[in-house]
Amino acid sequence: MSNSPDRTIRREVLAGPGSVATRQRKSKIQNPKSKMSRRGATVVLVAVCLIAIVGVVALAIDGGVLFDKRRSVQAAADAAALAAADDLFKNYNTNQGVDKNGTAKASALSTAKANGFDNGGTTNTVTVNIPPASGFAAGQTCYAEVIIQFNQQRSFSAIFGAGTVPVQARAVAYGHPSPNGMYILDTKDPDSLDVTGIVTVQNNSGIQVNSSATGAAQIHNTGNLTCGGLNVVGTLQIQSPGSVSYTGGGSLNQGAGVIADPLASVPEPTPSGTNYGSPTYNTSTTIYPGIYNGITIGPSATVTMSPGIYYIEGNGIKWQAPPPNQPGGTLQGSGVMIYNTSGDHINPQPAGIMNLSAPTSGTYQGIIWFEPRTSNAQLHIESTQSITLAGTLYSQAGFWDIRPDGASTVFNFGSCIAFKAEFCDGNDQKSKSNGQINFNPNSGAPSQRPALVE
Repeated sequence: MSNSPDRTIRREVLAGPGSVATRQRKSKIQNPKSKMSRRGATVVLVAVCLIAIVGVVALAIDGGVLFDKRRSVQAAADAAALAAADDLFKNYNTNQGVDKNGTAKASALSTAKANGFDNGGTTNTVTVNIPPASGFAAGQTCYAEVIIQFNQQRSFSAIFGAGTVPVQARAVAYGHPSPNGMYILDTKDPDSLDVTGIVTVQNNSGIQVNSSATGAAQIHNTGNLTCGGLNVVGTLQIQSPGSVSYTGGGSLNQGAGVIADPLASVPEPTPSGTNYGSPTYNTSTTIYPGIYNGITIGPSATVTMSPGIYYIEGNGIKWQAPPPNQPGGTLQGSGVMIYNTSGDHINPQPAGIMNLSAPTSGTYQGIIWFEPRTSNAQLHIESTQSITLAGTLYSQAGFWDIRPDGASTVFNFGSCIAFKAEFCDGNDQKSKSNGQINFNPNSGAPSQRPALVE
């Protein structure tokens, strides 16, 4: 049934003037606002909020772009600083950490350009400071500072202002090859470093001992150690009148942090080349890189190693005993690395002469003796004749026992990286291994690779 006007009036009459139906009817007549008029108020509210909504969108979109660009600018600054440090690192022996010819700066700018920042001056600028102009390394050699600024165009955020938004990143890298002449990697045992005779680490270079034990490093009563600083995770013990002297303003630092094997990233070589077997040389001879099951050197022989890697297996290298009061045979060569899998079978005792220098470039730059990383052998270098191994003695898990026998005997090395080491052991017992041991890290492997520091 439909609700006709007459029927509605009759309901109101029957209900009476104060009924609910009557009041509702009057309300509709007296308040004629429509649903459309209420929707119009919402539109106005949305319009007022639109500016804030657009602002949030601008922040989300432009902020995301700026965040992404900040990462790419920082990555480019890091790469450019490392490129400059790598140049300082490679040319350290010549330039001593100074960019004399501008090659480090050029390398940084080239690397930044390759990463999208060409130093054009409009969209981006690249500033290279060698040495750094700010930070803890300000004015110090061997450091490179790179600052990159990119001017980001606005998109939605243009409603808030004109112009570009600068995005800046800074990086500092270090390029000194050899801060330490000796790394002792054992982390727990006492006497990891044992000095019983005269040991000098040259060029103000230091020593790192990772052992946390009491007496991790020990200087015996006949020991005399000179170095540019001694960093020991545990403690140093000195037995009087033994002594330690520091050069270049260095000092003792007990409670130091552990430093990982600096050559850990250098790949272990794989034996390759001609297998020469086990030759014996009684006359002067030139030999070539390859695999040797053993080398025997007669008293009168001078054996010259051509540049390359020598894989020494089985019987190692032996020197035949010379006549009384005569020197033994000589092993010499430059650009040489010995990879020794023979264990403790390379020993010039009693009177062998060694005069070798390491490669000056390539993967094994500065490494004269490489022990397998799985070998924990105790390795002896002992002779009554002076010995020069201009390079790093590297034995990650092994033990170096080095003994120059006689007060006039001098051993010269580049640097030493080993699990443990003792020098001139027996000097205080037999007055025998009382010679001089020198380490010159400049002729050793670069033990501090270029690295970011800021």
